Parts: sequence; C-alpha cells; structure tokens
Amino acid sequence: MLGRKKYWFIIMGTILLFTLLLGSATSALGSTSEGGGGAEASSGTSGSKPLNLVSIQLDDGTDVQNAGNIPLIPQFTLEFDKNVVYMINWENNRSCFHLYENDSEVAINVTKIDDTVDFTKRHYIYVQPIEPLLPGTDYSLYIAPELIAKNGNSTLGGTTDNQGIWIKFTTAGQKPAAAEEPFISKEPGQEDNPVSTEDSSENELGNTETLNTAQNSSVNTIVQAGEPVSDTDAVIEQEEIPEARVGEEKVIEEIPAAEEQQTSSMSREKYLAVLSVVLIAGWVTVEFYLKRKGKKN
Repeated sequence: MLGRKKYWFIIMGTILLFTLLLGSATSALGSTSEGGGGAEASSGTSGSKPLNLVSIQLDDGTDVQNAGNIPLIPQFTLEFDKNVVYMINWENNRSCFHLYENDSEVAINVTKIDDTVDFTKRHYIYVQPIEPLLPGTDYSLYIAPELIAKNGNSTLGGTTDNQGIWIKFTTAGQKPAAAEEPFISKEPGQEDNPVSTEDSSENELGNTETLNTAQNSSVNTIVQAGEPVSDTDAVIEQEEIPEARVGEEKVIEEIPAAEEQQTSSMSREKYLAVLSVVLIAGWVTVEFYLKRKGKKN
C-alpha cells in the first residue's frame, strides 16, 4: 500500500515539473519573437529594446521609399520588428500615421489583422488612401515617434531620435496642368479699366446739352420764317410754352366736370318729373274715390 502511494507521488511530481518547464520555454520563445529575430534586432538596454521599421512595400512587393510610378489607389504594407497591433496600444498606434501632399493632409485608412486572429501578422500595419491620389504628384507618409510595441516600452522614437519617419514617393502619370486665365486682347494704349467716372459725367453732360439744343430748336420753329428773334424772346417763348400746356390740361380736366354736372342735373329733372306724375296720379285717385263715396250716400 505504501509502495503504491510513493509511486503515485513520483508520477504527479514529474507531471508538475514538466508543466513548469514547458511554461518557461514558451515564455522564452515569445520574448525572442518580440525581439524580431535575436541579437541582430536588439539594441539598447535590456528590457527596453527600440522599435524599428523593417520595410514599406506595395502589394506586389515594390519598395515605396523614394519610389516613383506609385499607383493612384495604393495599399502600403508596413512591417515592424515587434508587435504593433496589440489591442491596448492600437488606438495610439493608428493615430501615428499621416499622409501629406505638400502641406495638405490626405485622408487615409489605417488597418491591421488582430494578433488573436493571425499571430503571424502582429508586425504589419496597412495604410490606404480613402480617395485616389493625384497623378504625377509628390506625397509623404509620416510615422510619428509615439508608435509603441506590445511590451509598452519600445517606441519608434527610440530609433529615430524622437523624430519619426518620413517615406516620400511620387504617383504615376502626369501632373495636371494649372488652369490658365483667359487672354483678352487690348488696343495699343488701352488701360485695364477704360470706363471711368469722369467719362460717365462727360457723357451725362453731353446728353444734357443735346436735350437743351432740341428744346431750343422746337422754340425756334414757332417763330415765323424770316423774322429775327433775339435770345431774350426765345427764352420768353420757351417759358410760355409750359404755361400754354398747363392751360390745355386745365381745359381737359374741366370737361369731365361739366359732363358730370350735366348728368346730375338731368337725373334731378327726371326725378322731379316722376315725382310729379306720382302726385298727380295719387290726387286723381283720391278725387275719384271721394266722388264715388258721395254718390252712394
């Protein structure tokens, strides 16, 4: 009985020891993997290994740094030497990527494959513009130094002196030509703004003089041919013309008034005639009634 218990304790101790050794080996393997391939990727003090950008490529494997002929709808694959897709650090890491065209920022999508879905993709981040890029145009992709690894200590700033990384490239095609202003031909000596206030006032003055000349000519036609007319007479006659017109307007206005008075007098006469006929008819009726009543009595 005692031999069986001793044998049982030996078996349990062996299983426990094997479990502890397996856990230690797994932890060591994970630390080596996070270091990005051993001592070659490890630099700096122990426990604070810097984060490095390994490469940035297109889907077909083209290196993007300083490249030309980049497609207008590219997808950039950025590889780092540590886990940069860890869920706790992802919001920080996603905001570290910016695409610029000169000083204008271009909207981009920054995505990843979660390390719980595919552990082999934990070093990769994917960047793609939301809208197609302009042809023949220079762009710059910026990665901020705050990009951090899963260990919480390694940042991109540790390998870039806290300056981040700029990746420059040029898109395929020919850059659109700038819109040209329409050409307007000008006469020799013509100014940009030939119409001025002075010209407008001179035109108004000329129109006024023309109107006065026309009025003077209309006054002169009233004078009989061959009769000399002085300037004073012309002015007097010019002043009398409006008065004559005013008199004509008064006569025209008085005619409707007279017609209205005549119409009202006629209406009054008709009313009196009808009233007279009614009174006479009433008087005759009363007389007839009285005579008839007297005969009966």
